[in-house]
Amino acid sequence: MNRKDRRAAQRLGRSADVGAADQAQQLFAQALQHHRLGQFPEAERYYRSMLAVKPKHEHSLYNLGLLALQTGRNELGAEMLGKAIAINGRDPEWRYNYGYSLQQGGRLDEAAEEYGHAVALKPDYAEAHLNLGNLLLRLGRLTEATVSYQRVAALKPDFAETHYNLGNVLAMQGKTDEAVACFERSIAIKPLAEAHNNLGIALANDPARAEQALAHYRQALAINPRFVEAETNIANLHAARGEYEKAAELFGKIVKANPDHVDAHESLARVLIVAGKAVTAIPILAQALKLRETPTAKSLFVTCLRQVRSGADHPALRELTLRALTESWGDPADVADFVQSLIKAGPETGPAIARATAAWPKRLTAAELFGGVDVERIFADRLLSTWLEIARVTDLGTERFLTLARAVLLRRAGEASPSAIGGNELRFWAALAQQCFTNDYVFAATAEEDAAAARLRDSLAAALDSGAPVGEAQLFAAATFGRFDSLLNAARLLDHDWSDEVQAVLTQQLVEPQQERDLAVALPRLTPVTDEVSRQVQGQYEHNPYPRWIKAPPAPERMPAQLRQYSFFDTMQHPYGETDGAGVEALIAGCGTGRHVVEIAQRYPKARILAVDLSMASLGYAARKTRELGLTNVEYAQADILELGNLGRSFDVIEASGVLHHMRDPFAGWRVLLSLLKPQGYMQIGLYSELARQQIVAARRFIAERGYGAGADDIRRARQDLIAASADPLLKEVTALGDFYTVSDCRDLLFHVQEVRFTLPQIDAFLRETGLRFVGFDLDASLRSAYAARFPDDPTMTNLEQWHIFETQYPRTFINMYQFWVQRSL
Repeated sequence: MNRKDRRAAQRLGRSADVGAADQAQQLFAQALQHHRLGQFPEAERYYRSMLAVKPKHEHSLYNLGLLALQTGRNELGAEMLGKAIAINGRDPEWRYNYGYSLQQGGRLDEAAEEYGHAVALKPDYAEAHLNLGNLLLRLGRLTEATVSYQRVAALKPDFAETHYNLGNVLAMQGKTDEAVACFERSIAIKPLAEAHNNLGIALANDPARAEQALAHYRQALAINPRFVEAETNIANLHAARGEYEKAAELFGKIVKANPDHVDAHESLARVLIVAGKAVTAIPILAQALKLRETPTAKSLFVTCLRQVRSGADHPALRELTLRALTESWGDPADVADFVQSLIKAGPETGPAIARATAAWPKRLTAAELFGGVDVERIFADRLLSTWLEIARVTDLGTERFLTLARAVLLRRAGEASPSAIGGNELRFWAALAQQCFTNDYVFAATAEEDAAAARLRDSLAAALDSGAPVGEAQLFAAATFGRFDSLLNAARLLDHDWSDEVQAVLTQQLVEPQQERDLAVALPRLTPVTDEVSRQVQGQYEHNPYPRWIKAPPAPERMPAQLRQYSFFDTMQHPYGETDGAGVEALIAGCGTGRHVVEIAQRYPKARILAVDLSMASLGYAARKTRELGLTNVEYAQADILELGNLGRSFDVIEASGVLHHMRDPFAGWRVLLSLLKPQGYMQIGLYSELARQQIVAARRFIAERGYGAGADDIRRARQDLIAASADPLLKEVTALGDFYTVSDCRDLLFHVQEVRFTLPQIDAFLRETGLRFVGFDLDASLRSAYAARFPDDPTMTNLEQWHIFETQYPRTFINMYQFWVQRSL
């Protein structure tokens, strides 16, 4: 928006008629003469001389303030003008100029107040109304800004910029038709390129007026051929129609003509991603990040990695990926496949993983496993160590390499005098210990390894009891086979002065679990847990909180208005509002370990969130992570959804993803939650799909036939049997799922005490019965595009009968659950 501050004429103040002989009058007269001639140093000298004689001479104070503004000394200008106003605040021009000085100094609220005084003293002061409107717009006070612009329009109906500004502020309030009328009036007076462009944006909100929008974008370019924003909007319009090749072509031309234009690079990458060409988008985003590191470019880079899933190793790409992980550009789980493909493509680590896979289940010596290369290069693989520290390994080959590496460490720890560990090797073993804790010790172990690990833990406990020294090799080896908080006298480990790597392992295994227990004890219990199925589910998650996560993804960015067609939320008012969630009461039912809660709390810091779960262990984990991140807008409590009907509260938003399908009667739980939802409130639901989970059904049948229980040892053995049964395509599919790679996640995936699966016709029937409006699925843009191509007659993508046809044709569409939003009527 091109807005210009309008200064007053800054008319110099005049003195009172006090007689030519008066010294003060002579000083002031000379000051005025020099000031009018642009002789500012001389003028200032006379003004100050005048003030030495008459310290409260209002005109000298005022004019000295103006002179200071004219010579770039805003702070002095505001000071002098403020003193003048304190003596005489009845002149609207004085008030205006004082407001201008405050605005220049960043004191925006005070400046708005002074402009307000100016227009109160002089209601027809058009420039003051205009500056006030511009400032109110900057402050986000849109309704007041609208009033100011409307007054300017009434005073100066032929001033094109006023109608343009009024159109902008109306558009920001969603008053599209009024905004269009203002832009058209502005253009009729003076055909500004910016007005044509913004009129196009307003018209583009209505798909039926897209051609009109396109015409105005072209008019903007006819006036200003180098107007990049108009070119961008034309490309976005083609993208909105699903014409991705055309959009990419146009964005490509913009990038070529404007190689330093970061937004153009990002827009081109976004269109390529939506078109399923994420590989092509990666170098474009790499260039964008070189130009300027924006949150949008970082988020899009992570989106690319999620879609690409695998890639050849390249130093620049590896470095960007490493930064994405360490700086939390996105959720590590989203890029697991890509990161692990880079690790396996590494020149040293890759062959070691291949050797482990080929030898499995044989245990290899250190030389056999790490090969003839300098083993230090494997230990120095920062991408591997970082991944082990912050995420779950979800690749079978990498798991087998780490399992054999753990065996190497165990043998080394069992030596009479194991050598000291340092440098990159220290970090590698520490990272492996952290990974083993994160995956709940899911790696397969031989009977000999279990016995050796037990002896090692006994010797470690004895050393702690006697005060004998503990070596890092013994400590790390023990940490890769079991939790320290189950070890006698383990807390004494915290009394030692360890390296940062060792301290990280001890913090993870001893300090944080104790924090979680302490926090859980202090949390309120809102309801009893009496339902038998609820109690069984509670017991499962007390033993195996799900999921165990380390790094929170960043809060998602608000998508630019002209790009909302790429987003699921284009069919609804955003349930948490357009900004910070102020005034929104939200319930997260079945919050687990709090990963999603944290995302919502970060994105909407002023929303009030109640997060409940059956499991105190899960809630303790969630509370710790929330506290670590400094979030204060979340209240955690234990509760059973079935008992929440008497809570005595209602909510604008309720989210229940991945919880209802673990109830005896999911629809009963859904009805309870519905009773807590305010009229017009939104509800997000996540349910298992019957069609998408046939591989889970096959695996659960396989497990039941072999009599495996849900204990950790049985889960480990069952995993190996499922891996060995890879000739069955359904069972092989299970082993590719991320949740297969930790004990807790695998229990949730394959050994859950209660699981109900749904079809879309069942969900549709319930929505019709309860009068809920289906708003839409939360899906990747590529899936939305595929559905749009299959069913172009359903632009809102809310026809569940057609979605059922689509899912029947593509049964893995909802592999991660049906995730959708509904809205309650009055």
